[in-house]
Amino acid sequence: MGYSKKILRVLLTIGIVPAFTVLADADESEPSWASTLNAGLTWTDGNSDSLRLNVGWLWEGEKPTLGAMRAGVTGNYGKSRPDPDDEGRRASRETDVENVRAFLQAQRDLSARTYASFNLSAFYDGQALVDYRFIIGPGLGAKIYNRHDVRVKIEIGPSYLIEKVDGVRDDYPVVRLAERLDWRISETARLWQEVEYLPTADDFSDYLLLSEVGIDVAINKRFSWQTTLQSAYDASPAEDRERHDLSLVASLAYRL
Repeated sequence: MGYSKKILRVLLTIGIVPAFTVLADADESEPSWASTLNAGLTWTDGNSDSLRLNVGWLWEGEKPTLGAMRAGVTGNYGKSRPDPDDEGRRASRETDVENVRAFLQAQRDLSARTYASFNLSAFYDGQALVDYRFIIGPGLGAKIYNRHDVRVKIEIGPSYLIEKVDGVRDDYPVVRLAERLDWRISETARLWQEVEYLPTADDFSDYLLLSEVGIDVAINKRFSWQTTLQSAYDASPAEDRERHDLSLVASLAYRL
């Protein structure tokens, strides 16, 4: 196990990485910071075909003196169910699924419509042969639609990527373009959607495209049911790995 990978796992284990972000809709009766735990089953298609255990932790909030912060960590682990009739390349893959993603996003308003941001993410995926991938960088953002029930924002900025894929370490600058939607559908349901496009600075045909759409429906004050569709596209994956990974996650969430 590489040194950077050890650092990543230690951070995720002791919980330093998770922190904060903008609450989609908060009123004075709600706490300034909210922490949520969730667990459920994940269906994956791409570098693995199986049912997996999914766990996650999200911490988000906003203070006038500190700005807005959002952070979280999610992980998937399980055993695949190989098809005995499949004699192709899928049947020869490893049966274990093990991936972890952590992120930290900080935001400070520059005006009513614009803000500065800082973004850090860490990723590990045994199936895709990604030993580690760190992306860090600043950004400038615009709140293109900002109402109580619907918020849409976009960001752009330079970032730096450090990774080890299939035993090969590399690092290079990338451009980060991102968009996020938060929609309070009703008093008990909310929807979110985000896209992140990360091309290399000198070749836009070599890129990562990450996206997610999810819905949260409250069961009571503490518990809610979440369904999330996550997509990750790597234009230059490791040898014999697929470019596209798709995950459908259904989980029970508990707000601390």
